[in-house]
Amino acid sequence: MGNSTRLAYLDNLRTFVIFLVIVVHASAVYSGIAEWYYQEVFYRNLGVVDFIVYGTIMSFAQAWSMGLMFFIAAYWAAKSFKKYGVIKFLKSRFIRLGIPLVLYVLFIVPFIFFVVITENGVRTWETIKTAYVEYYPSFKWLNYAGTLWFVEALLMFCIVYAVFRTLFPKRKEHNEDWLNNRKRVIIVISLIAVTFVVRIWFSIITVVHIFKFAFLPEYIVLFIMGIIAGERDSLDYIASPKNVKLCLRTLCICVPIWLFVMILGGALEGKLDYIGGWHWQSLFYTAWDICLGILFNIGLIAFFKKYVNISNKFTRLLSDNSFGIYVFHSVFVTLFPVLLKDFHTFTLIKWLIVISATCVSTLAFTAAVRKIKAVRMVL
Repeated sequence: MGNSTRLAYLDNLRTFVIFLVIVVHASAVYSGIAEWYYQEVFYRNLGVVDFIVYGTIMSFAQAWSMGLMFFIAAYWAAKSFKKYGVIKFLKSRFIRLGIPLVLYVLFIVPFIFFVVITENGVRTWETIKTAYVEYYPSFKWLNYAGTLWFVEALLMFCIVYAVFRTLFPKRKEHNEDWLNNRKRVIIVISLIAVTFVVRIWFSIITVVHIFKFAFLPEYIVLFIMGIIAGERDSLDYIASPKNVKLCLRTLCICVPIWLFVMILGGALEGKLDYIGGWHWQSLFYTAWDICLGILFNIGLIAFFKKYVNISNKFTRLLSDNSFGIYVFHSVFVTLFPVLLKDFHTFTLIKWLIVISATCVSTLAFTAAVRKIKAVRMVL
């Protein structure tokens, strides 16, 4: 079995997470629970059913999805560094991460603003001026990484890794068990403690430049785990069939915790003690977050290895275009809701329409632009 087939599950898992990101951002449009370029419904106006649907999806996805992206990216980064060395490694990171980031903040973001900004529903010269002409000299683009915050953060992490590995070269290959049950417990408990302390000052809705510091410890730990898995060739150990049940076991622990915080903690009544600060709700929510971020991700990797280790034309099409989908999806998740704003129906129906239209459109658009050789070298 070739390497590409053996790791097809990792590509499929990354694709799954990227499409889940589309679901989350469409949820932001119709819930107001998180910020987005265009929002049709705001948090305080949500009904109970809508709050449960959007809140469950967004909180559940936030807890593990982006951390898993850091893990997968780190795994391949370690392989790339070992193969190419520091100079070629950094060059490839700046090309594959830096160029899309620059193009996004300089061209895609002002286009999204142009889509959103209107005067009485009409786009005039003033709206064009606001979206484009005033954008560049204001240097606001320095803080508009938007959904590509992950790309900017990953680029930073890769630079730090390259510097560290250059100063402290890896001396020996290790294949021993570095993530046994005891070490998992230590990682989870330690990370809960650190994250809870961080959230006393930085809540889960506080953004500093591009980072939500409330989630940064988890991202760093998962990036390091990915690096170790790549350097020690121990991904097969993580993806062992014995870890598949970890998905279900983690959910059996985390679902009651989430309900406990949401119901008894007052989240359904609009109390926000769970987002941070010195509150028991924040501690329990943090524990829920980290258990999903570490344990659920380990189980999910094993699950995909066992059940979704599929490689065919369609999965390769999705995998080849997945990064481009991530880069471009913001445009479509903003454009379709704006086009549907006068279509009066249940928001959940519009939400499903936007998700479906965005998934199809971003795939088609990315596949089309990647036919250009220069674009394919980047995306």
